[in-house]
Amino acid sequence: MRSWADARPWPRRSCQTRTRDLFRGLLAQGGIHGQEARLVAKNGEVRDVMISAAELPGPAGHSQGLVVNFSDVTLTRRLEAQLRQSQKMEAIGALAGGIAHDFNNILAAIMGYAEIAQDNAKEGQAPVEELGLVLQSASRARDLVKQILAFSRKAETDLKPTNLNATVGLVLKMLAHSLPKMIAIETHLAPDLPLINADGSQMEQVLLNLATNAGHAMPEGGRLLIETQEVVLGAEYCAQHLEAHPGRHVLLQVSDSGHGIPGADLEHIFDPFFTTKAAGKGTGLGLSTVYGIVKNHGGHVYCYSEPGLGATFKVYLPVQPTLDTAVPAEPAPPEPLLRGEETVLVVDDEPALRELAGRALESMGYRVLTAASGEEALAIHQASDAAIDLVVMDLGMPGMGGHKCLQEILARDPKAKVVIASGYSANGQVKASLESGAAGYVAKPYRKADLLTTVRGVLDRL
Repeated sequence: MRSWADARPWPRRSCQTRTRDLFRGLLAQGGIHGQEARLVAKNGEVRDVMISAAELPGPAGHSQGLVVNFSDVTLTRRLEAQLRQSQKMEAIGALAGGIAHDFNNILAAIMGYAEIAQDNAKEGQAPVEELGLVLQSASRARDLVKQILAFSRKAETDLKPTNLNATVGLVLKMLAHSLPKMIAIETHLAPDLPLINADGSQMEQVLLNLATNAGHAMPEGGRLLIETQEVVLGAEYCAQHLEAHPGRHVLLQVSDSGHGIPGADLEHIFDPFFTTKAAGKGTGLGLSTVYGIVKNHGGHVYCYSEPGLGATFKVYLPVQPTLDTAVPAEPAPPEPLLRGEETVLVVDDEPALRELAGRALESMGYRVLTAASGEEALAIHQASDAAIDLVVMDLGMPGMGGHKCLQEILARDPKAKVVIASGYSANGQVKASLESGAAGYVAKPYRKADLLTTVRGVLDRL
């Protein structure tokens, strides 16, 4: 079934075939609710429809058919598409002044450096440095135009079997010349990464935009980490991230050690033209372009950030089974979750996360204490009547934060076991805590099984 964004109608015969396939699927499923499809009307027109179907029970528990309801939503879908396009163009019009300001700055730099180069050439000096700065400014102008065009129109994609590691390799060569030298670039690329069905140039644009955005967050230098791996998104993750779809994905993760993103801004970072940069420093198109490209590839993008701790962007792109040449291994049966009687202190400033972690641990027999900050955790750790066997600690919290609290706990008790729970990469911001003596790491958002397995493994470790 195609995306609604694809407005080209199918041939009549193709639609009839798909209609038959649809009803076979309905019979096999025994009913659905809220599925969308394109069907051919009697007059030959292709119509967008919303379908609901319920099984009609018969005698002796046998099904005697389906009750199917079709709702024509063709006009609604067309109006929605027109409204979205209208809003895009309206926003571009509103931003014309800001874009003109950016271009004026770029053109001023080009003209200024060109004049200096011209004067140097007249004096017999090689204007190599000035010409390099001219090309750099021209490149900025080109990138600005590409971002505006990518956002303002429906970009055509050239989907091909793509190895994301190869894309990262190409982009790294560009970043070596475009990012400041005081930014250290580190990569952790999974070998034997499965192929995805993607437009290589658009994947390069995604990575360039994320890396450039990370560079802006580290004006005084820092660390840029690029990682790839294969992951499987389960129903639990997709329930927390409604735009995600379950199944095998390739994960592209871009982390920086910059100033982080405040919570109030985090929910708007993918909005068109939203930017926290000073006037003339950015158009707010970079991350919205990333979002659009990832969605057009059937993927999901998510950002985890806390002020002062940098940001991690996670791009999930579905693995296409027909492109994956490796024979999938039989899934191993899940390891049984082991119970425990130890005392665990859960430290997190989010009440819902403390509650969820506490319930998961208590369900397996653990005694649970909770704290909302590093300061509260230290007080509990020092005053607790019973020994605390393990601490599950969030990194980004108000006050002293998780890393400082970890150091204080280990200073008081070098044998203390602390598990870091964080949305950051284990190779990124969490790395300093692991090197400081943290006994383990569990990635947020974690499943109940992930938390319990990590806790039990650390407790059983000698």
